[in-house]
Amino acid sequence: MKDATQIVIVLDRSGSMEAVREATIASFNEFMTSQKAHPSEASLFFVQFNTEYQVLFDKPLAKAPALSYLTYQPNGATALYDALGQTIDSIGQRLSAVPEYERPNKVIFVVLTDGLENSSRRYSQQMIADRIERQRSKYSWEFVFLGANQDAVLTAHELNIPMGAAMSYCATPREIGASMKAANRYVGAFRRGMTAVFSEEERAAAVGQGSEPEPEGDTDDETGSNRLSSLLSWFRRSDKTATPSNQP
Repeated sequence: MKDATQIVIVLDRSGSMEAVREATIASFNEFMTSQKAHPSEASLFFVQFNTEYQVLFDKPLAKAPALSYLTYQPNGATALYDALGQTIDSIGQRLSAVPEYERPNKVIFVVLTDGLENSSRRYSQQMIADRIERQRSKYSWEFVFLGANQDAVLTAHELNIPMGAAMSYCATPREIGASMKAANRYVGAFRRGMTAVFSEEERAAAVGQGSEPEPEGDTDDETGSNRLSSLLSWFRRSDKTATPSNQP
């Protein structure tokens, strides 16, 4: 078994994600840029889902292209269980077909959704919970769950994902950025062989309760002006339109 990580991203692209489309794209690109700078070897299996399932990338992480308005176009409903089930089964079958000495010694799933399951047909909650429990307990896979418009910790618990690896976030640009920053730290720690959990500070920032330090030397007027400028910039941008073993 080689020292490498299989990173798996399962990204919601249902219609409700349209409101935070630009922030989602930017946050995931920052996440991938940071992970590419990590010294250890990694591959990326990146899928997006609504009522359909699409593999965006499946190669070494270093070759991953940026997410864009062209590749990320939210619409449809939220078939979360089908996306998780198909991804778990696909990765598991692939690893089982690879000689043990060629398999990565770490596998981590990052799931981001802004809504509850509402349209799966192939997999049930119990089927996903059973698969996750098996992969975690038998093969040491790690699962990270980020959810908006729900109690993400409860949702994750129902899927056998530990509380420390689950976090609620607000489906707003700033909070999506904060949640992906936390996920980036989590995945980086896992790749280094460290135990990771989301901190209370990260949880607070992801739901808009954290505080950001003011830049040194700014007056109240200057700070307010900077915030207004950032807000106007956001509205301009958002007005754009798009054309043991890891064998299962």
